[in-house]
Amino acid sequence: MARDNEHTLIRCSSEFEKLPNYLSLMNDVDATKINQKYFRPKWRIVGSIILLVILILVFLGIITAYAQLPASTDFLKFYSSTRFLLDGQSVYTPFTLETIPDDIQIDPELLSTPIHPNLNPPFQTLLLFPLGLVSYGTAFWIWSLLSIILGLVSVYLIFDTYRNELHTSHVFELSIVFLLFFPTVLTIILGQFSLILLFLITIAWISARNGKDRISGITLGIAFSLKIFTGLFIPVFMIQRRWKLLTWYLGTFFICNLLSVFIVGLDEHFKYLRTISSITWYSSSWNTSLMGFLTRIFGGSESIPIINSPTLGIILTFGTSIFVVLLLLWISKNEDKNTKYSFDLVYSLTIVCMVLISPLGWNYYYVLLIIPLVVAWNIAKQQREKLYKGLIIGAWILCSTPHLLIQGVDLQPIDMFTWAGFPFYGLLLFLGILIILFWNSRDKSSNVLEDL
Repeated sequence: MARDNEHTLIRCSSEFEKLPNYLSLMNDVDATKINQKYFRPKWRIVGSIILLVILILVFLGIITAYAQLPASTDFLKFYSSTRFLLDGQSVYTPFTLETIPDDIQIDPELLSTPIHPNLNPPFQTLLLFPLGLVSYGTAFWIWSLLSIILGLVSVYLIFDTYRNELHTSHVFELSIVFLLFFPTVLTIILGQFSLILLFLITIAWISARNGKDRISGITLGIAFSLKIFTGLFIPVFMIQRRWKLLTWYLGTFFICNLLSVFIVGLDEHFKYLRTISSITWYSSSWNTSLMGFLTRIFGGSESIPIINSPTLGIILTFGTSIFVVLLLLWISKNEDKNTKYSFDLVYSLTIVCMVLISPLGWNYYYVLLIIPLVVAWNIAKQQREKLYKGLIIGAWILCSTPHLLIQGVDLQPIDMFTWAGFPFYGLLLFLGILIILFWNSRDKSSNVLEDL
């Protein structure tokens, strides 16, 4: 018996002597895995930087070209509104050859058909007011460069939020993906507000997830003063009982509009309401919202519908919009604060929903989807779900489908359901992916708690 115990002690002693070697081997294996995960060949990083520089130069070429084509941009309306304000005229003065500033040269044939009015609130014109002091070309350059810079800063901030899960080179790759995104190109060509909006919503997201409610509320309040559909964050934060954030949110919105009324006048705000109530071009191909998709099918806009039933189209539009909002609020209420990415998923869902239900959810607002893209991709990677990663790529490609602006009356039925409908399908796919990831995160969190 004693001899058996002696042999056992000898074997244990031998195994303990080998233990440091085992631990060293395990550390080497872990280090190898980490290196494989985060290592990027130098050629890949250098190649990404070179491609990014080339894309920026291409964008500078686009800006140069469209600075000389004011009639092809939406920025002409924004700029003209600032000039109208400087001249003591209404911000919503109709755009004609007689009213457009004399220093802007436009082919008269391009104004033979009515130009859509400025659909933005007077507060937007106040923000752009300094640009009215310079020529159109200079103003377009300043605005475009500011948009690109803030867009790329937004991409960096989104990347920085997940820095621990990503490689440094991903910031260059993500910037390339963003600049190649058709809505990004469209935003720069048209001189739209989308990249400014992205910057504000990104700052609000990062601040809110870090508990900085005042900064988040202020930036969202400014965004709400620019684009009314960003008000969808209000019921979401009410459900989450973020009262301090909501106070700053609504307070900033009130102050911005009070300032606008004081400087521009109350009558201009009534003109704005009358302007947006006169919209009749919901069925245009770049309107990829529920309203745009359904009016192309059922009518009620400037289109030849497949089924001429505008009432049914309106019912379906409002019915599905209400369903989407209720679904969002239900998910917000069921947010698990113990789950790491729960808030990010709810915030991303809100972005997707607000573009989907906005009556004029134009394609260039899709630049906001860069937040849901990174959030969904990172969570799918953490959950090791290759299928979801494939679906995310598919949704991004659908949302990036390039196509020309075609008024509803010229759209053919096959166009409605193919290239003109692809961004809409991509938006729905994003919605479904985020909902699935949300519930997967909750289930895994519940399993962990049960194991504990």
